[in-house]
Amino acid sequence: METTENTATAINPGTPATFTAADALAAFGPEFLDAGFCQDWVLRRLHPAGVFCPGCGAAIEGDNRLQRFWNGLRLTCPACGKFFTALTGTFLARSQQSFTELVLLAFLLEAGFSNTETARLVRNHPNTVRMWRLKFETLKEVESLIHAH
Repeated sequence: METTENTATAINPGTPATFTAADALAAFGPEFLDAGFCQDWVLRRLHPAGVFCPGCGAAIEGDNRLQRFWNGLRLTCPACGKFFTALTGTFLARSQQSFTELVLLAFLLEAGFSNTETARLVRNHPNTVRMWRLKFETLKEVESLIHAH
């Protein structure tokens, strides 16, 4: 079965992919209580084809650059000089949520928790949860449209 990230990267390997709340619920287990595991899971879902500059599309290589990327730190593209992180150009860019908060938020939303209850558990304002619910619902709709064609 082809997933959203496979479809996105088949078009352009440097195109960031996404994950849905359903993906987070399906993958959820005890290991998600580890912040490093959550970060790795999210980043590998966003970048299944590897590391590419969001500016020029050049493949990023070298142990130091790759380590900075996967650790969520800022790096510079050697080809075009653009500064970026693993979240640049993704639906998580400029997010104030930690990776564990994002996974928990997605899990609770997909499990059917209300915005108010999710906000209490994730310690966010209900309007923030509503915004994330809309983002995840939009991603689910986009995924279904991609699979329909």
